[in-house]
Amino acid sequence: MDRGETSLAEDSPTGWSAVEIARRVARGDVSAEEVTRAYVARVVAVNPALNAVVVPLFDSALAEARQVDRARATGGILGPLAGVPVTVKECIDIAGTPSTLGLVPRARERRSRDAAVVTRLRAAGAVIVGKTNASQLLMFPETDNPVYGRTANPWALDRSCGGSSGGEGAIVAAGGSALGIGTDIGGSVRIPASFCGIAALKTTARWLPLEGTGEVLPWLIAIPDTVGPLARSVADLELALRVLARPAEGERPSLTASPVEPRDGSAVVPARLRVGFYEEDGYFPVSAALRRAVREARDVLAAEGAELVPFVPPRIAEIMDVAHALFAADGGRSLARSLRGSPVDPRNQPYVQLSRVPLRALPPSARVLRIAGQARMAGVLATPIPRTAADHTDLVERAAELRRDYLDALESRRIDALLGHPYPLPALPHGASARLSPVQSGTMAFNFLGWPAGVVSVTTVRPEEEASRPESRDLVERTARACDRGSAGLPVAVQIAARPWREDVVLALLRVIERAFAPTMPRPTAV
Repeated sequence: MDRGETSLAEDSPTGWSAVEIARRVARGDVSAEEVTRAYVARVVAVNPALNAVVVPLFDSALAEARQVDRARATGGILGPLAGVPVTVKECIDIAGTPSTLGLVPRARERRSRDAAVVTRLRAAGAVIVGKTNASQLLMFPETDNPVYGRTANPWALDRSCGGSSGGEGAIVAAGGSALGIGTDIGGSVRIPASFCGIAALKTTARWLPLEGTGEVLPWLIAIPDTVGPLARSVADLELALRVLARPAEGERPSLTASPVEPRDGSAVVPARLRVGFYEEDGYFPVSAALRRAVREARDVLAAEGAELVPFVPPRIAEIMDVAHALFAADGGRSLARSLRGSPVDPRNQPYVQLSRVPLRALPPSARVLRIAGQARMAGVLATPIPRTAADHTDLVERAAELRRDYLDALESRRIDALLGHPYPLPALPHGASARLSPVQSGTMAFNFLGWPAGVVSVTTVRPEEEASRPESRDLVERTARACDRGSAGLPVAVQIAARPWREDVVLALLRVIERAFAPTMPRPTAV
C-alpha cells in the first residue's frame, strides 16, 4: 500500500481536526479515501514505536471510505462524521475482531456484532481504522497486557501513555486517528489525554450505551463505566458527543443508556459562570507543573469574565475509601475469575491475591505497612471491604450520602463547575503505576459522583518543576518523586467537571482554556 503523507502538518489530513475533515469531505475538497490513506500511512509510520493500534482494519477502512465517496458523488446524505478516520479501544466490539481485554484465551474469539457505540459511529459515516491497546482488564492507568504488550507515549517512548484507554491517547496524539473512543470508570480516557497532550470527555453516568464495551465489573452499578471520546480539539469532542448520544436507525434498545439529547453548548456564556478551583484536593500531593496549570487556567477563565472562587473538595478521603471498597466488594473474586487461564499482568496480581486472602487478615497487614512507614499503601489495605449483603447496602447508602454532600457543597456556594487536576503527576515511567494505586482521586471522584468531566492540555513541565516533592520514606511518595524527575517537556492538563447532564458547561470552559493555550502547545516529538 502507498504510504502517502505521514506528517502532522496543517496541510495534511493528519493535521486536520475531525470537524475539518468532515467539512472538507462534504464539500468535495478531498475524498474520504485520500484522507483514510493518509491516516493509514501515519499509523504505519508511528505504530512500530508506539504499539498503539493492535487490531488494524485498513482494508475495511478503505472500503468504508469509498462508500462515503460514492454517497457524495450520487447526492446521498452524508453523516456528521463522513470520512473521518476513527479508532476505538480494543475492548469495544467490532464484528469479526477480538475484544480480549488483554486476556490470552480471548484472543481466539471473534465478536459477532458491533458495540452500540460502533453502530452509531458507522451510521454517522465514520471510517474505522483500527482498535487500540488497553491495560489488562482495563484496571490500571498504563497500557500493557500479555496479548499485545506495552504502548508508549508519543512525547517520550520511555513514558506511559496512560490507561486504560492509552492506545487511543497515543495514536490520536500522534496523528494516526482523528478521533478516538474509549471507556472510563476511574479516569481511563482523561488520564491518557492528560499524559498524551490531547483532550477527552467522560460523560454523565448512564448516558451513552455500554453494550459491547467489555464491562469488566458489570455488577458495580454504584460506579458505572462510561464511554467517552478523545481528540486533538474540544470541537471534535463536541462533534463526537452529538454522534454518540444519537441512537442509530434500527439500533437495538439499550439497557444501559438514557436517551438524553446533548444541550446546545453555544448557549453557555462563560462570563455568567461561577467556577470553583483547587490546586490540591487534599488526597495526594500534586506535582508543581499541574498546580501551575490550574492557576494559569484559572486566570484565563477569570479574564473571560467567569467568577473564580477557591473550593475545597468535600470528604475526598471518604469518597476514595468508599470507591475502593465498592471496587473490591466481592473480594476480587470476579477479576480473579476473569484472569484464569491467562498470564496475569503484575499490576493485576493484587486482585488475585485479594481473592485468596481472608478479609480479616487485611487490617493486620495494614498495621504492619503503617509501622514500616508505608501509610498510603496501608490505607488501601485498610479499606473496609463489605463482608455481608448488609455491609454492601450500608456502603451504597454511604456513597449516596457523599454524593449528596458534594452536590450541596456546590449548591451552597452557587458554583456551576469545578477546575482542578486530572492526575497528580505527568506521564509516568513505564511500570510506575504498580506503586501508585492510592493517587487517582482527581479522576475517580467524578466517576464516583457520576458527573461529566473533561480535560484539555495547557502547558508542559518546566525543568525547575521536576524536583518539587520532598523526600519521604513512603513508597508511594518516593515513586511520585522519581516520576517527576526527567518529566520536563511532558504535557500537562487541567480538568473541568460539572453537574450531571451539563457536558455543555464542561465543553464551553474547555473551549476557553484551549483557545488560550493551544497556540503555544508543542506537538509530540518522539514519533
